[in-house]
Amino acid sequence: MKNYLYIGLVSVSISYFNVYAEQKIIRDPFYPQYQTSCHEQKNTLFNQIQTWQYKGHIRHNDKNYQQIWLASQNEWLDILGDMDPNILSPWQIHSLLNDKIIFQAMLPQYCQESISWTISLNEP
Repeated sequence: MKNYLYIGLVSVSISYFNVYAEQKIIRDPFYPQYQTSCHEQKNTLFNQIQTWQYKGHIRHNDKNYQQIWLASQNEWLDILGDMDPNILSPWQIHSLLNDKIIFQAMLPQYCQESISWTISLNEP
């Protein structure tokens, strides 16, 4: 009889632990419990990229080397070639042209779209 009681308590404990562990995972701050609307995410991303202002660029005579400088709230960012700066994530450089940079960001899969932002390289 004691063995059955012991087995029952162990089974209940394991079941409780499994349910409790799943709830802890669901409450993980890196696991979003809600989905932000696509419109809100667009606004957030546009606010992020709009803080950066074009400040200038350096171009060698052979035009094979180009360095572009952006600034935002006492923070400087240099872009070499078409490398994607981590600080702008999830924005990536889509096109680096002579007169503008076109950035692109992917929205979550449920939005099924991407957005783009252009920064002109003409002197302000």
